[in-house]
Amino acid sequence: MRDAVRVWVLPVGASPAALSRFHAVLDAGERARAAALGTASLRDRFTVAHGALRVLAGRAAGAPPRTLTWRPGRCGRPELTGSHAGLHTSLSYSGDLVAVALGRGRPVGVDVQHHPPGGDPVALAERFFHPEEARHVVEGADLREQADRCTRLWVRKEAAVKSAGGRLWPNLAVPVHTGDVVVCVDPPGTHRLVDVPTPAGYRVAVARPGDAPYPVEFQPLTLADVLCSDGSMLERGRDQVVKSLTALLERMLRPDAPITEGTQLMDELGLSSSLALELLLELEDELEIQIDVEDLDEDRMATLGDLADHITANSTPR
Repeated sequence: MRDAVRVWVLPVGASPAALSRFHAVLDAGERARAAALGTASLRDRFTVAHGALRVLAGRAAGAPPRTLTWRPGRCGRPELTGSHAGLHTSLSYSGDLVAVALGRGRPVGVDVQHHPPGGDPVALAERFFHPEEARHVVEGADLREQADRCTRLWVRKEAAVKSAGGRLWPNLAVPVHTGDVVVCVDPPGTHRLVDVPTPAGYRVAVARPGDAPYPVEFQPLTLADVLCSDGSMLERGRDQVVKSLTALLERMLRPDAPITEGTQLMDELGLSSSLALELLLELEDELEIQIDVEDLDEDRMATLGDLADHITANSTPR
């Protein structure tokens, strides 16, 4: 639908296999950022969030997820580059949920927030929000409703700021509690907000520049839905790639020992660069795909499992 914003909300809990598949589509910078996070849960959430964004944006752009590149725009808002620059993306994660929004032609902002347990929503609203919004929060029937009202206001502010490509703090006092058209102060501009349905305990909002209404297509997803939504080998499944690679290697190299995902392709099987290219060509013919080999180096094909990860995340149907 023209000018529509598509919004997906999904949980961050992932199996080791799903994490591996999301990790395979990340670029080097994203992998380094994930590795620098202090706990496994934070690393996993980052991997799922940024991997899901790549898969969903890749599907919309008609490109392998790992080939997409973003550059920081004003105040750091990521913007797709090259031929995909007309596709605008936004990503947010909080608690156990991830929100992804995509739109064409003009920027989009999305924010998801979990109601913080044990917080003081009244104090926060009185300190940072417009006085009318602070009263709106105070008038909540109990702490739970006050937290919900505060969280709704927060996500609407964050979504507008992401749409504007500005900074949060100068815009925190901008009132967003009554109308859906708000005026940011940094940078100055009008943005239209839409609240998105969410599970209990969370709030999600999206925003776009201008005051004209726009349709929002919302879909809650599981991680399996995301991994099956792409037009690449993610849809067929990594298991098929492993099975086909194993059969081709056994036929081409006739190894003495069984081949597993941990088998070292060069050190154990003696796979040469010319044989590797032959292997990929035969795999493309068998699975009727085209594999992106631009970033395929020795590190990404050290083992059969490494090569399967790359192919799963970086191929398109013929």
